[in-house]
Amino acid sequence: MLPSNLILIATTLIGVAVALPQANTCSPGYTDCPGYGCADLDTSPWNCGTCGHFCGPWHGQNGYYCVSGKCMCISPEATPCGTDGCANLSNDVSNCGHCFNECGPGQKCVEGKCVDCLDGLARCSDWAYPDYKCHDLTKEFDNCGSCGNRCSNYGYGGCVDGKCINCPSGQMFCGGSCKDIKNDNQNCGYCDKPCQPGSNCVNGVCQNSNGCPPGQVRCGTDCINTKNDNRHCGACDVQCAVGKNCVDGQCV
Repeated sequence: MLPSNLILIATTLIGVAVALPQANTCSPGYTDCPGYGCADLDTSPWNCGTCGHFCGPWHGQNGYYCVSGKCMCISPEATPCGTDGCANLSNDVSNCGHCFNECGPGQKCVEGKCVDCLDGLARCSDWAYPDYKCHDLTKEFDNCGSCGNRCSNYGYGGCVDGKCINCPSGQMFCGGSCKDIKNDNQNCGYCDKPCQPGSNCVNGVCQNSNGCPPGQVRCGTDCINTKNDNRHCGACDVQCAVGKNCVDGQCV
């Protein structure tokens, strides 16, 4: 058994050893943060300035990043609004004018002020916008005349002056009115499908004045692409010799 004085010395030495701080194993410029590991306190959004100081969302339009140990907004137009993220106070309905100032149902944030829908628009909630949006009830297919009043026959009918209309047979609802897609040069065969200058819509197909589709000419009774037809190369009845082909209107 050890003498009491040696036991006291050993106990003292052990106590000193336990109390000694552990060496920092992080690279220069990094700090060992408990529960995180080595962190750069100048740039880490989870340890910004000090260990455990979390800036908030660190990606996306409303996110933060850490600069010289201070939390900064990613967007130059945004303002820090706590750990919920940054916000553009001029148009954010949850932070309108100042942080956490939430606009009412159906309102919009315009230049930092909560406003209702503009004149002629109505507040409606639907499957696409459960939080209410402003809608034009005079022409919207899904909100025609009143919120949620959906017109039928999509593409072949629409909303005009707040009333659902169905187009006559052979017509489609294009640009706010019914169009005959068989002969409409701006909507030939389908909405917003215009014919090229010099051609007309015939039975839903754009044709040149000679009755042929664009890029073709009439040779006798046939419509011919003279750029690649060996019998009519460059012009009607110009035939390429045996062994040559018509390429861009030239026999080669």
